[in-house]
Amino acid sequence: MNARLVQVVLLILVSAVTAQAAVVKAWIVLAEGDALGGSTVSTLNSPFTDGVGRVGFVGSLADNQRFIWWDNGPVFFSGSIPGLTGGEGTMGVSDAGGFIYSPNVDGNDAVVTHGGVLLKKGDPVPPLPGLYSSFNSRPTMLPNGAAFWVGGTATSPTGSTSNRHLFKAADPTDPQSITRVLGGGDVIEGKTIKTSASNFDYWISDNGEHHIQVLDMDVPLNEHVYVDGAFVAQEGSPTGQGDNWSTFDIVSINNAGKYIFTGDTDGPANTDEFITYNGVIAVREGDTLDGVTLASGYTLRAASINNLNQVAHIWGSSTTEHLFFGDGADLLASVHLLGTGDGLDVDGDGQADYTVTDFAAASSVGPGLSLAENGYIYVEVEVTPVAGGTEFEAIIGISLLSSGACCFHDGHCEQLSQDDCTAAGGAVWRPDVACEPNPCFQRADLNCDGAVNVFDIDPFVLALTSGPGFEAYFAEFQGCDPLLADVNCDGAVNVFDIDPFVLLLTSR
Repeated sequence: MNARLVQVVLLILVSAVTAQAAVVKAWIVLAEGDALGGSTVSTLNSPFTDGVGRVGFVGSLADNQRFIWWDNGPVFFSGSIPGLTGGEGTMGVSDAGGFIYSPNVDGNDAVVTHGGVLLKKGDPVPPLPGLYSSFNSRPTMLPNGAAFWVGGTATSPTGSTSNRHLFKAADPTDPQSITRVLGGGDVIEGKTIKTSASNFDYWISDNGEHHIQVLDMDVPLNEHVYVDGAFVAQEGSPTGQGDNWSTFDIVSINNAGKYIFTGDTDGPANTDEFITYNGVIAVREGDTLDGVTLASGYTLRAASINNLNQVAHIWGSSTTEHLFFGDGADLLASVHLLGTGDGLDVDGDGQADYTVTDFAAASSVGPGLSLAENGYIYVEVEVTPVAGGTEFEAIIGISLLSSGACCFHDGHCEQLSQDDCTAAGGAVWRPDVACEPNPCFQRADLNCDGAVNVFDIDPFVLALTSGPGFEAYFAEFQGCDPLLADVNCDGAVNVFDIDPFVLLLTSR
């Protein structure tokens, strides 16, 4: 068990004695009924993350618009492009706030990005001369903005789908950047991909170097798991645990090429559901995780592996669901983070404000989870207020951190406990905050607004003149660091910092 998992175990033990009826600290990103864009939120979809863990998702409003949420707010409303309606739940966001999702454009199935309509039904497909788009689905986006999706082609603008492909747009604002990754008719290990197959379940690593996909091949035992040019599992072949692979569902892969996939075997019905790590079954129906037995009928609702080889996975039955988190190499040691019936403490008082009644993760349109490395997990849930009220849908965040962001005077950040931060000479400690992206302020940013500009002049003067304890500065700028005024880095705030401050200010 690695250090992060030890932190998670401690966090959960503090939250509750057992996994059942726990009170879990969380926050609501957005909820059904919230005011947004002059309307109110009516539905939400599974959350995804960019490369540094900022959350993105598609939602709909009471006025029938769709919106794209990224990080702290909406970045797109469908009303900004005439003819846009509907939209799949699958989407993707980049580190720069770019996005891709799949609505209809004038009734034609499409993929739309921050640059506008990328491809829609009836359009010529740039890498396939003479063929036309017949559908577009399951879009995703890498941190660098490259976009992927599954699309169909037809021999005429209004024709039926005759083949399916995985497409990539290196520049999601330019249809001419679209290329074909693979699709029906391609031959892998002597087997041909069916042109009539869906092949919707895929994932591309953040760095774009690794690719996993469930492929339907033109052979009797047709389902295969494909990884980076080769097959790692085939329907009907042995699992190594006394049964055979039967079906494959969710797939995910990271920058190192470590991967997971889920599905069923042909073994007994009470133990056939599984999740693998690098092709080996790691957990299956019937196992017990952190005191929770995955009883007969439990299935994988969502799963994702990040670049630290950590895996988030949701298991559930018709009556109960549970979110787990573990090291991919030791998934049986996964810890329980949240389950139906658990309480959510969203105001930090240690008491439940809401009760979780359902997880809304939908693996039918993607992995249902997108786990990054910043110490947070985002999930879509249904909750009911403890004080009474109507059940509603929400995107929530859960911290995996038992530490915080320790900000040093030079602006760098280390993940430390409060005591360790003080002992190390840290200036500001921010609980339950990750160091990626860096939440610390740079030198000369004396008003702590994230920028160095003329608005820092008055607080710089205040830090310079308020005495050795900086009382006057702290009274005005609580939570900021007056030693950010030590612009010449000599360990003191004094008149010798004036010229470097002016130079820094005027050089921007």
